[in-house]
Amino acid sequence: MAAALGFGLVLCNLVIFDISLDFGASYGGYGALLLLMNAAMDG
Repeated sequence: MAAALGFGLVLCNLVIFDISLDFGASYGGYGALLLLMNAAMDG
């Protein structure tokens, strides 16, 4: 369960990172998206 969830989070992070690069987003923007994703997963 934990391994599957961890893999899912990594996959989501890679997808978000790819999207960020596609839109030319800064690493700060990526960090904000990552924080939002973490908040969504927690809540």
